[in-house]
Order: sequence, then C-alpha cells, then structure tokens
Amino acid sequence: MFMALCVTPSLSRADEASLAWWFLPDAMEDLPLEFEEDDNGYWTELWLRPGTDSEIAPNEVMEQTLGARWVGLNPDKDGKPTRVIFVMADNKVVDFTGEVSKAGSLTDEKIQWADNTSDPIYAFRRHRRRRSSKKINFGKIVLPPLANRTKILTPWTVERLSALLEKLPEITTRDLSVPAQIYDTNGSLLNFRYESNCSDSTRAAIENRLAEEVEPRLTCWMQDNPDGSMRLLAALAQRPKISCKAQSPMPSDACGMASLPLLNSFFVSDPEIYVAVDRCKGELSQTLLHEILHLAGLKETSLDAALSKAESCRQFKTTLNYENQNEGFFNDFEIQTRIFIFRKVRDESVEKWHWKEGERDFMLGTICNRMGDKYCSRNYFQKASEENLQGQITLPEGESVSWGALAQFQFYDSITEDLQRMHELVRYLKRDPNGVLLRRIESGTRRLHEFFVAREALEAVKDHKGICSSETDEHIFCEDLLAISKTPWFKSP
Repeated sequence: MFMALCVTPSLSRADEASLAWWFLPDAMEDLPLEFEEDDNGYWTELWLRPGTDSEIAPNEVMEQTLGARWVGLNPDKDGKPTRVIFVMADNKVVDFTGEVSKAGSLTDEKIQWADNTSDPIYAFRRHRRRRSSKKINFGKIVLPPLANRTKILTPWTVERLSALLEKLPEITTRDLSVPAQIYDTNGSLLNFRYESNCSDSTRAAIENRLAEEVEPRLTCWMQDNPDGSMRLLAALAQRPKISCKAQSPMPSDACGMASLPLLNSFFVSDPEIYVAVDRCKGELSQTLLHEILHLAGLKETSLDAALSKAESCRQFKTTLNYENQNEGFFNDFEIQTRIFIFRKVRDESVEKWHWKEGERDFMLGTICNRMGDKYCSRNYFQKASEENLQGQITLPEGESVSWGALAQFQFYDSITEDLQRMHELVRYLKRDPNGVLLRRIESGTRRLHEFFVAREALEAVKDHKGICSSETDEHIFCEDLLAISKTPWFKSP
C-alpha cells in the first residue's frame, strides 16, 4: 500500500509520520495525548500533555458522558484547574475563570452569555474559486505493517466488513481509508464519522480527496505548528462528524461549515463538518482542508497563512516507529476538575445560574458516577428521575432519548441489589419502552448476566409455567418480569 507524505527537511525524527496513521489502532502511544473510549467509540476521558513525555502530567483534561461534558485547563501547583468549562445537555454552558463563573445558553449559531456577549459555534467556507499558484508533487512511501492487539468487533463495527475485506487485494492509493475502516466501518481516514446523509459515492469522493490532497497538506502544516497540531489532534481524537448536506446556520453561498472549539480543543457539542458537495464544485479538497483547520481553532483571518504553510514543505521518505518505552503518567488533575465542578454546581447552579433542581441533581449524579461513587450517584439520579426533566439527549449513534429516561436509566444502573435493580429496570422501561439505552450495552460479545437470567424467566412467564404464585419477594420479581415481557425491548431481542 502507498500513502502520500509531506514533511519538512528540518524535522527528520524517526517517528515523523503522516497524520492519518496516527489514528489507526494502537498508533497513538507516542502522541502528547491519551484518551479512553466507550464501546460506541465515544470519548470518555481525554488528556493533553505539554510534550511527548508520557510521564509529564497533562495541562488539559476533558471528560464526556451522556448529557454532559467538561474541561479543566492549566492546573496550578496543587493540581487544581485554573479554568473550567462545562456543558449540560447541549443547551447550557458555564465558564469558570478562577472562582468567577459566567453562565450561558446554546443556540443553533452561538453561545449567548448572561452578560449579553456571545461566541460563535461555527465558521464558514463560502463558495469562491481561489487557486494556489504553487504546484506540489507529493511523494509516496511504502507503509510498514502495524502490529495490533486483538480486538473484539462489536456488531456495529462488523457492518460492511466483508465488502472491505474483498476490496483489500485490489487496494490503490485512493483506498487508504480501508485500514481505518476495518477498525471502524463508519470511520474515515482522519477519524471522522459520517452522518447517514452521506451516500457511499459521496463518502468515496471525500475519502479520495482526504487521502490524495488534504491529509498531506495537513501533515505539512503541522510540522511548523506544534500548538495548532495539538489542538487538531485533540479535535480529531473526539471523532468529529462529516455531514453531507447544508445545515442551519450555513449561508446559501457557503459550501462548508465547521465547528469551532470554545477554548483550545474543547467543543461545546460534537465537532462536525458540513459539506454541501453540490455547491463546492471543484473546491471539495480546499473546502475540506479549510474546515479541518477550523477544527484546530484557526479563525478566518489566520487561514491564508495556514494554507500557505500547508504547501510549503518538500517530501522525502520516512520510517514509522510506534514503540513507546515510557510508563503512563498518573495525576489528580481530572479528579480536582470534578471536585471543583461538583462544588460549584451544588452551590451556585439553582440560585445563580437559574438551573432547575432536576438539572442540578443530574449533573451531580453524573460527576459522582465518574468518580466511581455508586451511593452518591444513586442518591442524585433518584432525585433527578423524580423531577420533571425536559428535552432530548442525542446518543453517539444518532438516536435520541428523553432526558428523564436517561436519568431513570442512570438511577437503575447505579443499583447493585438484584430485586431493586430489576424493579428500577421496569420503571426505566416505562419511560423508554424500546430500551434504547439498554441496547447500547447489549451485544453479541458483551451481555449483562442479568439479561440472560431475566430472559429465561420471562420466557417461563410467557409460557404460563406458574412461577408467579408466590406471595414473597419472588412474586414482586415476577410481576416485574411480566411488565418487562410486554415491552418492545423484550419482544425484539
């Protein structure tokens, strides 16, 4: 297989590599960031270090759970964050600098702060023809094999895998997305996810442009921009999306739109690029490059200089080295960030930010859950589930559930006692009969034991085998099973 590569002659370290290969499985060990993902590829924790030494504590930590995300930046000498931003349900934002807080709300286009200032969420690439006079001839190198650890492929990962495997013997330069897609069949060369509105032909056109023209220029730009590179890598590690149609607030003369980080590499919602392919005409490559640089935090006024740097380097062969002998770092930065947010939400959210009590309790339960405190999370999620939480939460897979159902599910998931857990499962399924949140943790390779037990008992209930005749706790348990057996979640296993 071959890949276009562009690096500067002055930087000839052995681990110089193209940007795309940093996002193949197990190839991120030498980067100044570390992250964890859940089974759906949703980042849950992300740390950025000031350099490539993995023993150095990070200076930026991000966390994300369903319904909330937050970031802590620049720890002081005690490890406490000097600035914190967190987002609630993609509609509320709070920014702390020191002890001073500024609350705001999200709209389709901007963050509207309580002090009447605002920050944009998106940047635009308007349709105009502009060509660079420079001609760049990118070279090709043979990629060495990359040894991967054994991975379990979940059902959604296996989708269309056979077609990709059949294509491997005929691979060409334009098919460089194949290795990445075997890792995630909805993935892209640069770790993007595609929205469902992107057809196979549109995806192929975008992947061709990414492999042949965009990725080499990004690699070239990153050589002379270490700070920008850090921000871009962090943005791509959050698995941004590509949507293939225009979206409000995209102007009618724009062929591309991209999310902007609120601060450094932190996005208030999932980073996303919108590409109206029919408007871009012959500018698809330039539009993709333009919008990806926006993900790195570049403003419109800085893009001309960045685009010039992206075409300024010569090419030469390089080798790849994925060995990392350093030990992983350990620090309390993320813990201090959680404690800081917990205290502020508890003390200020209702009176000062005008949150509802249910929103406050959901956020406190979320932090307790991230801290591994089941009793604490049970307490707050129970309160949140009993209050009238309004609105929807969008899942990483694209489906939505009500905020109330999510709170009820989190309460159920914080309980360990069998009978009470099954009873709360019934209460959750009353709010979400299709069990959307349950299906996220069910798969052919990872099933919770209680679901096996429950389904066996439920089959007996359906067959009227008389197991509901007891007056003890088993009778309550059986009533719960009868209720579960009537839900769409059970009827469509």
